[in-house]
Amino acid sequence: MVGANDGTALAQWENGVTVPDGLRRERLTELLEGRLWPELRASIIAGEGMPGRWNQGARWYRRASRERAPREGAGAVVAAILEDLRAVGSLDALRGRYEERDGEWAHTVADQRGLGERCRPDIRRIEDAAYGLRWLEVERGSRFDLRRSLVPQLPLGLLGDLN
Repeated sequence: MVGANDGTALAQWENGVTVPDGLRRERLTELLEGRLWPELRASIIAGEGMPGRWNQGARWYRRASRERAPREGAGAVVAAILEDLRAVGSLDALRGRYEERDGEWAHTVADQRGLGERCRPDIRRIEDAAYGLRWLEVERGSRFDLRRSLVPQLPLGLLGDLN
């Protein structure tokens, strides 16, 4: 457990006497208290163009949207998140919205739709899909209809290569 050979090392870490693998105590405390979410989420989407996670999420949902059951389950949560993101009008603002949100807001959206338990394993991918789809909407000046399959609405070429 956390690389500790016995309970003594783990107890020392929990009591703040030592920290694992050289992590500074303050950073660990900030992370556990949720104060590093903006920094952590910014690192996930760093770089030029659409973040890779969002691209992968959009690809995943494009494929999943072919069938009615995924559209009614995960798709309902993707649609709710996307609807919220439609208030964001630029790619920089979209990145900013992602950075400012904590890791729980997508869970809250799923719970509000009564799909929390059903979607829990895919919640990160669902959130990434919504952000990826909004990125494409802003970039293309279009709007996806998530009640229908994305296959005819979203040519695979728009998602580029995944390295």
